[in-house]
Amino acid sequence: QFEAARCIQCNDPACIQGCPVSIDIPGFLEMIVEDHLNDAIDRVWEATALPAVCGRVCPQEIQCEEVCVVGLKKGSEPVGIGNLEMFIADWARANNVKAKFNIPPSTGRKVAVVGSGPAGIAVAGDLAKKGHEVTIFEAFHKAIPPPETIPSLISALVAQIASSILSCFSFNSISELAPTFTTATLALNLASLCSNPTTS
Repeated sequence: QFEAARCIQCNDPACIQGCPVSIDIPGFLEMIVEDHLNDAIDRVWEATALPAVCGRVCPQEIQCEEVCVVGLKKGSEPVGIGNLEMFIADWARANNVKAKFNIPPSTGRKVAVVGSGPAGIAVAGDLAKKGHEVTIFEAFHKAIPPPETIPSLISALVAQIASSILSCFSFNSISELAPTFTTATLALNLASLCSNPTTS
């Protein structure tokens, strides 16, 4: 709460503009200060399905925290936005608070998402919220390397948004998915792809 209280609630918060998914950062920080933690995580979930992951791996130092007004003052550090995002996401998980995904009636469209990293999970969540049936394909048993908490966070989220997840999957052409799926989206680990271009 002390760290969240360092936010000065700017009228025109640059931190939101610096966030790739435009999280209402002052809004959820104020809710933490007021001890309204359920409201805080709901506010974050409005913008991203992956706060526990993003809080750990996003480069906040060149995004939201870089433009934090508090940190622009000489000798002052920016508000620890990334740590607070991780805190509220971990609190939700520890207290079995789950995102409220309102899945609309099915559109009848089947979408293949290739890759179960942050990008794949994010797009799968957005597609599921539009009523599409989503199947996630992953080349490995688990999507993201250590810290060890992240794969279980991903697994819990996938259970909510995807019809199924197929592990140890590889393909030579996206056309192989055409007979089954209306469309497909690639959310690949580019480093792995460059080292082994036949592995998804």
